[in-house]
Amino acid sequence: MDWDSNLKAGVDITTGVDITIFGYSKSIYSVPYRHEKVIWNAPDSLFMLSGNDQEGTQGMSLTEPLKVKVTDNLNNPLSDIPVYFNVTKGGGKVDNQSIMTDEQGVAEVLWTLGYESEDQTVDVVIKNADGLLISPSLEFNATSEGNKENFLRIGDKEYSLSDGILNEEGSLIDDDGNEFGNEIVLTLVSEGISILISDIHDYEEKPPGLRVMPDLLGSGQILYFEIASSSYTELTEGVYTPHDKRFPKANTFIFCEYTENWNEELESKEGWKIVNSGKLVVRKVDEIYELIIDCTNENGEKIIGYYKAPLKWQN
Repeated sequence: MDWDSNLKAGVDITTGVDITIFGYSKSIYSVPYRHEKVIWNAPDSLFMLSGNDQEGTQGMSLTEPLKVKVTDNLNNPLSDIPVYFNVTKGGGKVDNQSIMTDEQGVAEVLWTLGYESEDQTVDVVIKNADGLLISPSLEFNATSEGNKENFLRIGDKEYSLSDGILNEEGSLIDDDGNEFGNEIVLTLVSEGISILISDIHDYEEKPPGLRVMPDLLGSGQILYFEIASSSYTELTEGVYTPHDKRFPKANTFIFCEYTENWNEELESKEGWKIVNSGKLVVRKVDEIYELIIDCTNENGEKIIGYYKAPLKWQN
């Protein structure tokens, strides 16, 4: 909860002139004078301690936390003051958007850089009880290095993505019974797996859990999305987030899973894990797709990936 307090001290003085003539007194004038001064105000100031002007990699947390200090007007540290951290450029995130200061008046957060720009910023503010800003806001800056290689990171394991394909599965119907686009299957594979586009498994009504996937050769890792695209002819640009498959909406993914141990001989249904939160960012320039994966599986493990290359297409 935001709060503020101040203590004031002052003095009231009246000055004037009285004149007495032949025993009669008369006031010529009197002037009231009041002087008041704030002797204590809290919270009063917000200072940057460390974490500014770092360099990092998009999708990764910076090495140092963003650290600030809150004091009163006498420069004493203040504990239990809410401090607000807000990403204003770059599309990243902080691990706490609001955090209380400790006994030393210090608050700190970890900053994960986003994928939207190389230069990224976070604004930091404190507020009074009315929600108004106290002290000028602080701005933390960071520069990020864009991803140059295609990769899939699952927890602390990283793999190289080598190929991808889009498969049109059919038109989508919203909960009002209206067609609005296509369900498109996106399959990304690691090195060690080859995609054969000559033969796509196509099921008019696939049983629950059965994937509509291309023929694959080899062994490795697979990331699989079933996506609700607003277009009938392509995977459109946008930010795709999870949504209930029973009531699909445009620019969502209605199913996502992955495996780290696929091989063509077993084609096992075991070892697949479901992704239940996060986002898939899709960009396209000419025939080049840029895909940014920032998701979490059902066990809370992070799934991070980047892919920039043309994607095969199969109706």
